[in-house]
Amino acid sequence: MKRTRQAGISRRATLAPMSAGTVTLAAPSVARAFGGVPATKEAKDMAAYVIGLRRSAPRGTAWVKEYQPKAAALIAKHGGKALLGGNSTRRLLTLEGAQEPPVGIVMLEFPSLEQALVWHDDPDYAPLKRLRNANVDMEVFVVERV
Repeated sequence: MKRTRQAGISRRATLAPMSAGTVTLAAPSVARAFGGVPATKEAKDMAAYVIGLRRSAPRGTAWVKEYQPKAAALIAKHGGKALLGGNSTRRLLTLEGAQEPPVGIVMLEFPSLEQALVWHDDPDYAPLKRLRNANVDMEVFVVERV
């Protein structure tokens, strides 16, 4: 596992062996950064899910009026759609493990891992990430559909 830092954001990636012994990661720039090779067409055609685990109650609500419409527009711009909103998980129960469940979950679907990464790294999203991070504790992950 390697770690890079881009625009003040830490990103970790694990390169998994693919067919014929090659290592593949969807976004070419990310693949090169981690010493891999650009994605195959098959990898680009697989859906990817961005999962946000909210670990705290929001520190105020005024920021949401700015964040939500702009974030939604950027998600749509990159072909994504919201599957779960941050406050829609009223019955979130821990089935295994000792930790309490997150306060809320956000789940977004993108047509590919590459599109999810391009959305997350969009310069227009950077100030929105800072706004969100200043007002709520959240972990954000991306996973490719199997």
